[in-house]
Amino acid sequence: MLLRLTHSTCCCVRLCNQDQGTAPFGDYKEIILAILDTYNYEDVLLTTTAHILAGDLYQSTLQQGKALALCG
Repeated sequence: MLLRLTHSTCCCVRLCNQDQGTAPFGDYKEIILAILDTYNYEDVLLTTTAHILAGDLYQSTLQQGKALALCG
């Protein structure tokens, strides 16, 4: 949905620039900042997910090791 929103915003800015004449990059500032904000959010999301999965993997491996030690 964010991709669709960004795309529609880009099209709107492009159309507005054609109507207004010359506005070099001021109109694109919000779009660029939104892209950077999304990148930062996804970076935090991936880092957090990797950390949670690594913790879960460690706990599962530890439990299986204990179960094998009890059986063997």
